[in-house]
Amino acid sequence: MIQELKKDIKAVVLSEYKLMACILVMLIIFWKFINKLISTYIVCITETVSNDSLFIALIFFLCPIFIALIKCDYLKRETKKFSQRHLWEFFLFVVYVGFNIWGRFDFYSYMGISYFACFFWGMFFTEYVFYCLYRKEFQGLTGLYKRTHPFFIDAPTTNDGYNRDFLLRTLLDKVLSTFDSHYFVENPNSFTILLSESFGIGKTSFLCQMKKAIRGGEYQNKIIYVEFRPWLCEKTETMITEFFSVLHQELNRHFILPTGMFSSYLSLLVEKVPDSYYSFMFKSLYKKKTLTTEHDRIMTFLKQIDRPIVISIDDVDRLHDDEVKLMLNLIRDTADFPNLFYIIAADKKNLCLSLERLGIEAPEVYMKKFINFECLFPANDAVLKKIFQEKLDSVLREYSCTGSKDLIIDSIFEIENLLNAFETPRDIVRFFNVFTFAMDCIERNGMMDEINVADLFAISIIHYLNINLYRLFRDDDSSLLTYDDYTKSLRISPSYKSVFEDPMFAEIAKGTNPEEEDISIAEINDVIADVFVQKQTIFRYVICFLFEQERKDINGYSMRYPDSYFRYFAFTKKRTQILRAEVLAIFSPTYKGQYEIRIRDIIRFGQESSFIHNIDKWYNEFDDSKIEILKKLSLFVSLLCELKPEIVDTNQIMSKAQIVESFMETYDIHRLLNKIYYNKLNSISSGSVGQEETEKKYEKDRDDFGEYIRSCKYEVNFISLVLGKIRIRREHSLLGKKNIEKWSKQIIDNFVVALKKCDREQTFFRNTLYTISHVAALDTDYWINSFKDYVLASPYFMDWIARVVSYKNNNFEWNEPLKEQLHLPNLGNRGIWGQIAANSIHCEDPIVKDFAKILSKDLKSLDRSSHPYLKYVEDYWKSNDMYK
Repeated sequence: MIQELKKDIKAVVLSEYKLMACILVMLIIFWKFINKLISTYIVCITETVSNDSLFIALIFFLCPIFIALIKCDYLKRETKKFSQRHLWEFFLFVVYVGFNIWGRFDFYSYMGISYFACFFWGMFFTEYVFYCLYRKEFQGLTGLYKRTHPFFIDAPTTNDGYNRDFLLRTLLDKVLSTFDSHYFVENPNSFTILLSESFGIGKTSFLCQMKKAIRGGEYQNKIIYVEFRPWLCEKTETMITEFFSVLHQELNRHFILPTGMFSSYLSLLVEKVPDSYYSFMFKSLYKKKTLTTEHDRIMTFLKQIDRPIVISIDDVDRLHDDEVKLMLNLIRDTADFPNLFYIIAADKKNLCLSLERLGIEAPEVYMKKFINFECLFPANDAVLKKIFQEKLDSVLREYSCTGSKDLIIDSIFEIENLLNAFETPRDIVRFFNVFTFAMDCIERNGMMDEINVADLFAISIIHYLNINLYRLFRDDDSSLLTYDDYTKSLRISPSYKSVFEDPMFAEIAKGTNPEEEDISIAEINDVIADVFVQKQTIFRYVICFLFEQERKDINGYSMRYPDSYFRYFAFTKKRTQILRAEVLAIFSPTYKGQYEIRIRDIIRFGQESSFIHNIDKWYNEFDDSKIEILKKLSLFVSLLCELKPEIVDTNQIMSKAQIVESFMETYDIHRLLNKIYYNKLNSISSGSVGQEETEKKYEKDRDDFGEYIRSCKYEVNFISLVLGKIRIRREHSLLGKKNIEKWSKQIIDNFVVALKKCDREQTFFRNTLYTISHVAALDTDYWINSFKDYVLASPYFMDWIARVVSYKNNNFEWNEPLKEQLHLPNLGNRGIWGQIAANSIHCEDPIVKDFAKILSKDLKSLDRSSHPYLKYVEDYWKSNDMYK
């Protein structure tokens, strides 16, 4: 904003300073006269106005307001922060202050404030009101387009960005030396130079530098410069007339030309052009003379001039085929004109194609009749890199990019063979128009902090080089990309691995080194052909950079993550995505009391995956402690069970414990919390971090977790699954191995206490049995002992005994599902129940005794009619449902 204001002030001052300086000079020179004039005449007039009048003061105050109302529409549309009006207002105020200080005038006033001061107060008040009412709003709207980066205009320039000044001087000096030697040539003629470079190399800029050097530089009085632009002519015959008209006009500035020197020759040339209205008109205007006579007359004059004539002809290769041939014929018809030096800027390859289409069999041989010297620009290996770096640096300075500019640039240059994407400086300019357009869209949507700039740069390269491939990534990414469960990121699909694999890896796979291969003469054509498809290689490097390469700048909003992928093509987030800033707010103490509402909205709008992705990538930046993150994730899972249980519903009704487990696996929440509670100090290879320092660093996190377990305010399935995941690699957890074992037992104890309080129906709910399976996994041995004690003292002892055997379709079987749910897979069906039955206060019960007998034998070998326990089981299962 300050820079824009400075720019406006500079522009206004430069446009008005001359007039203001003149006024100030006049005031200084005629100061005495102005003093006398005011004292003698003006003051006399003001005596008719009463002093200390509120009415007069109000008129002076309202005067600028009245003027502003008249010009209201104009003022509303004003875009500059500082305009000519502001400068003149300030200038008048300075003049008034000057009169007040240095002049001996007693201005009439109201309450000690002169009427003129009231006028300025009214002016300042008007400006302030208009700024508040209109300017702020207008600038807020117009500020959108002002914040965009302007397109890079690929226009010719006189700036020597390619270091070709020495080539220009050499070329012009050779023209001068050639001209000086014409006295020693019996029949001097014109000389034609072809600047034979491809499109975008800078031929036009070179000619602009030449024009500047000849018309306003050191060659001003040494060379005559004629600029002929044939592509402005609509018809072929007008090209001839335009050429001689331009030549005549330029020579007429330096010499007195003979009357009609070019007219007759022009008319005779036009006769060669196919008949048309224009050619007929030219033929009727001029007296018939021989072409030789007019030709010799021109030659005689040209021999007498004292300096060479350089005629530049640009973009000849852009002409139509017949126009190209006419242009060459024109050079041929003036080939023996002395002291003419044609400099033609054209791609020779395109000229040859035009001549081929005209039926000329050997166009290169044909062109030798016209071209005396084919000039190429000197090699400069630093040009492309220099231009690229300058533009990249200037572009990144324009935007408030995430991270440092240097880090982004370093990351971009990790794209191997990056500069191979650009063959000419023009390619770089056009690419940066693609890149800055995307950057402007990102910035306008407020997404600059939610993208990886290097990734946007890379996908912009694909957009520039091959828009069809870009469309595939945008519209049909599933055909090219696949999701990697291990890295939680997108990768190139195996089907297209061979197409987009990094060339280095491809060569390793082949077991060959391309640098060691010999290229025979017979393969030269293939090598040349590969040069024309060199851009195809850059795709591999760019795509490897986006989806495979290990990089320091990879973060949560990199393109390789599904949650961020869409924004690189839409420049905004999906409706199902949540921004990092919103997640940071949720996991902040200042968001207390509102986070549950926001999490409900996240679930309602289908933003769950994005929510978890952002937590995974940015939890280190959260203001909340780790235990608060755990609590809010627990709330998230509970709300999922409440609001969207149908997501995990298959073909059967699932209990809450099953749904919680399913959500935990779907969003990999236990893995996420395991990562959050990972002990980073353990990953340090050196022994510099001792046990004492580790304990101290993570002391608060451990205390928080322990207090949370002791509070019993957790959802038991959630905490069991989380702690169960952490237990797998407890040696790498910041919670500490001993603490994890202690808290696992504490959760089991708390659950058994809660289980004892359940009535019969609650005890045998499917949800309770699945919860048991989650809790029991924390510490199997400890759970078995706790469970045995619980069953022995349980009022539902006989229910547990009956459920050991299941009855279905007149069949008895050992209850394997129950064994698994109770987490007793490694003990025989009989072992644990035999201990329970033997130690039970009901051990004398006939049914329990019968059960003990069955335990010593196989169930299938028993005679069912002789065992009352089996009758008890049959009756029990007819009135109860194990899987309700």
